[in-house]
Amino acid sequence: MKSNAPDAVIRARNFLNRAKALNWNIGVPQDHCQTISISKSFEKGNNDELCRLESEAHELLGSLNMKGGSMWGLDGVARLSALHHGHCRMCKSGSGEVRMLRALKELL
Repeated sequence: MKSNAPDAVIRARNFLNRAKALNWNIGVPQDHCQTISISKSFEKGNNDELCRLESEAHELLGSLNMKGGSMWGLDGVARLSALHHGHCRMCKSGSGEVRMLRALKELL
């Protein structure tokens, strides 16, 4: 079942409000790309905090109804880089939320 525009705006506002409440920065997709990213800084070298942020990011991005894509950002070298620089960035791709992503762009 496809969502209509008003529902998409509500979902975009809800996502934006949750992300802001948790102090995440949101990167919206460019052009026709259906990838969204969130990022947040933390104390360099604090692995416990990075693990907490990774969980938080999975929960936040997992709330998006995007199908057929994946979530990534802290695998292998990227995790070491995040820990070294004190900056966590997670992304989610997929389809099914075009209207919501468009509404999110307009709200930001």
